[in-house]
Amino acid sequence: MRMTGPLAALAAAALLAMAAFGLSEAAAGGISVQGRVANATLGGQPTPGIEVVLHREGLTLHEHEETTTDAEGRFRFDGVTYEPDLNYGVTVVYQGALYGADLDLSDGPPPSFTLAVYESTSSQDALSVSNASVLLAGADAESQTLWALEIVEVVNNTDTAYVPGPEPMNLLRFGLPPGATELEVNTRLMGADLIQVDRGFAITASVPPGAHEVMYAYRFPYSGGQMELRRSFPYGAAGLRFLAAPEVATLASDDLEGPETVEVGGRSLQLMTGDDLPRGARITVALVELPQASLGQKLGARLAAAPLELAAPVGLAALMLGVIALALWKGRRTVGRRLP
Repeated sequence: MRMTGPLAALAAAALLAMAAFGLSEAAAGGISVQGRVANATLGGQPTPGIEVVLHREGLTLHEHEETTTDAEGRFRFDGVTYEPDLNYGVTVVYQGALYGADLDLSDGPPPSFTLAVYESTSSQDALSVSNASVLLAGADAESQTLWALEIVEVVNNTDTAYVPGPEPMNLLRFGLPPGATELEVNTRLMGADLIQVDRGFAITASVPPGAHEVMYAYRFPYSGGQMELRRSFPYGAAGLRFLAAPEVATLASDDLEGPETVEVGGRSLQLMTGDDLPRGARITVALVELPQASLGQKLGARLAAAPLELAAPVGLAALMLGVIALALWKGRRTVGRRLP
């Protein structure tokens, strides 16, 4: 039966009043958050005795409370007060790996959920790279600097979580060109922090099963009209895409196929590709016809170069790589931090 006219309006008003009453009751008595921790490596078996942490995070507030899972792996937090300007979530640490879930409490108590954890391994054989992209997004002739963006999809195809050992070589590592500065890294790997290592940086996070994207931007210097850019791939790469705008440099390499020209968003880009790079592979790409400062620019060069603004080129690069990913990789198999 369908209601129309005044009767429908009265019913709607009654429902709104009931909803408001329910929300006020929830606000007065607090919200309950409950769930279960299960070991996905062992077929979803419960994990009793695990500490679960409920987080409340804001600009100036960092609060948490703990509870412990029961014999069935269940946990529960009662009396949680919802505040719109706070973020809520739960985390657990199991065999050295951090796991968590965000919570939306804006509509009252969330449904009960299962938080999956995994047995751990310290073998780097669990890690591989499905796709890697390097994009030279811009150049500054006066400062002889190139902007670069890289996107790497790290894959753990096992049913265990990779937990780095104590040595730096056991961390998730990424290379950088000599002299690279203003590194910006973005990844959704939980608990990720950065360590500067020889010839690059490392991420301290564990890697659960699945695919995980790591995106990083930086600038690096060049001298003269050409240079050789050498890159290493400790985990190999099933597919590599190396791109550059024609106004940045002309690409050449004996290690990759191409270059060919691709159109992205009305712009032409040079593209070189490589497939099935083995673990520890190294490639060299020649960058020629690099932009040179005019005589007037050289004479007027500042004694101290101001920091380069990365936001615009990185945003453009991310957009271009997103389109390229859809076009080139279809059917194949983001907490930011900075190092000085």
